Amino acid sequence: MINLNSKNRDLEKISEKFYIRIEKSILSKIKENKALLNKFYTNNTNKPLGDFLEKEIPDLIKSPLSRQFIKKYNDELKKLFEDNYKLEIDKSTESKKRVDTPFKKAINQILFYESQDIWKAYQVSIDIGTNTCAYCNRTYITTVGDDDKKFVRGDFDHFLAKSIYPYFRLSFYNLIPCCVICNRNAKGKNNTSIKDNIYPYAEGFDNKTIFTYLPKNYDEIIGKGKPLIDFLFLGNDDHIRKSKENIKLFKLREQYSVHSQELNEIINKRRVFSDSYLKNLQSDFPNIIKSIDDAYLLAFGKEFDLVNDEKKPLSKFTRDIVDELGLKK
Repeated sequence: MINLNSKNRDLEKISEKFYIRIEKSILSKIKENKALLNKFYTNNTNKPLGDFLEKEIPDLIKSPLSRQFIKKYNDELKKLFEDNYKLEIDKSTESKKRVDTPFKKAINQILFYESQDIWKAYQVSIDIGTNTCAYCNRTYITTVGDDDKKFVRGDFDHFLAKSIYPYFRLSFYNLIPCCVICNRNAKGKNNTSIKDNIYPYAEGFDNKTIFTYLPKNYDEIIGKGKPLIDFLFLGNDDHIRKSKENIKLFKLREQYSVHSQELNEIINKRRVFSDSYLKNLQSDFPNIIKSIDDAYLLAFGKEFDLVNDEKKPLSKFTRDIVDELGLKK
């Protein structure tokens, strides 16, 4: 789990750019649907919904998610949306098929997540700039191409499900850059929440939930077998609980179980690249290897700094195992 709220990016600036990009379209859609929406009233302050959205839309789009923030909008909108953001029977056809209510059509027009050419999904991926999945740090999600010349980019997961929180469907801080495996295969239609899961725009596993390995025999100790990859939990009870939920939901034990070869390489490299060897590299090549971080990068091919885990797959896994094997920084 990668913490996206790091010194590597200015999330406030990125979210502001995101809103500016869609502001004209979203306000136009609110105006277009305002007469319909003003027939509905918010639950807490009893304001016409169209007027409410017109005032609140900047916050809804670009403010960080927190329990207090989510509660504020749940109090105003949750029951209203539960009653009206749904399907109805189309009585104009013999098939009696179910179609979106006018309310749902209006909201989907205003919060046009599916219209990715408008909110520029490729540009958002580029602006966030993480190379690996925020949920697993196992898969590259590097963006190649742009919104005009599309080629490949990562998925965006709705941390708060669109079906439960339609009013957050286009919120910047609800869009988590991740891989297809985590988003579609592991998470699927399961729900995540600020209360029960690690939320990447606020925290990650950091140094509180770390990888370890459990050798069953001598070969697995010396890097020749397939030891079990597991986790150690060093955070407080709340962090442990949420970490365990993420590990279970995203099947991180199962995903990392295929990396026994990489684990053995780390164990063997650690045997070769001792503390004294890394220090000698620094002293022998002072103009090239200026710190233990540089020596570590040369030896293990990964960044040693926690905030740089997002640059390469398996970075946290590598650092945690190397740390367990006794590297002294």
